[in-house]
Amino acid sequence: MKQGDVLAELDMSDLALQVAQQEQAYLIQQAAYSMTLTPDADAVAAAEAQLVSAQAAYQAAQKKYAVNRTDQIAVSCYNLDNVKQTYDDALTAYNNLATNWRVQVNGSLELSPQKAQLDRAKAAYDKAVLECNLAKSSVNDSSVKSALAQLEQAKANLETLKNPSDRTVEKAKIQLEQARLSLEQTRRTLDDAGSLRRSMAW
Repeated sequence: MKQGDVLAELDMSDLALQVAQQEQAYLIQQAAYSMTLTPDADAVAAAEAQLVSAQAAYQAAQKKYAVNRTDQIAVSCYNLDNVKQTYDDALTAYNNLATNWRVQVNGSLELSPQKAQLDRAKAAYDKAVLECNLAKSSVNDSSVKSALAQLEQAKANLETLKNPSDRTVEKAKIQLEQARLSLEQTRRTLDDAGSLRRSMAW
């Protein structure tokens, strides 16, 4: 036994391990390629269940949004009619006072309690209108948008699984071929090392 024999045995065992690893990688790529062409029934069932769940979540979000929007608008606009009536009454009282000739003569209209009441009623009415309009325009629908995005993603996932694109199939095919070539190259290296070792033994 010569000094290089131990080193040659170590190289051979490393190469044999690499061949085994490449064989595993090739088998994994074969399975991936096969599943790309014909998806696993469990994976399809899971994707279909995810789609049903996403559809239910989207419908629930729509209903919740509709109810919340109606409730929020009702609360925000509830007092608008009452405030409008108070404003109309204050305006009528102010206008009645303005037609009084005594008030016109002494110029006390702008200092009257009716003017102060009208100003308060007008401010309250403007505020109520603003709050009602704001409620109508700003009810948050982000949960509906989020649920819709999840629904679209679930549809896309199922479609991709059932009907992979040509690009996806081609990519899986290329990865399988790369794994096959790597395996062949490693086997060839192992064979070459074995031939070299045998020739050195002569």
